[in-house]
Amino acid sequence: MTEVEELREQLNQSVLHSYNLLKKAYMESGREKVMREAQLSVFRGELEVKEKVFMGIVIPQVAFKLKREISCDACFRKAVYRPCWTVFFQSLELILQIAQVEIKVWKLAEELKKTVVRVNALEKYYIPCMKNS
Repeated sequence: MTEVEELREQLNQSVLHSYNLLKKAYMESGREKVMREAQLSVFRGELEVKEKVFMGIVIPQVAFKLKREISCDACFRKAVYRPCWTVFFQSLELILQIAQVEIKVWKLAEELKKTVVRVNALEKYYIPCMKNS
């Protein structure tokens, strides 16, 4: 869980930094120009999910690549927007990393729960039945 906590802390810092940069862009350019810049960009991504077996448990291994295409180079040249986009992508990558770790944890927790039910069934029902017969 330490890895998730570290990633969440990084994400919180990244989102706070993104918000401060966005406020700065709003103050320097105005709401309309910032909204127009956001609409000019197209995001593309590749998401690949592979199955990985860990102690007999199938766990999805997620690989991702983010791409950004801009339809207007002149708009992106403005220095106020560049840091906003950079930090936005860093935040997005952190979100995907957290999701990957949490998927693994949930799958392991599900399997652990099934194992506990099986062990309890053995201890409470099957073993006492065998001792009595």
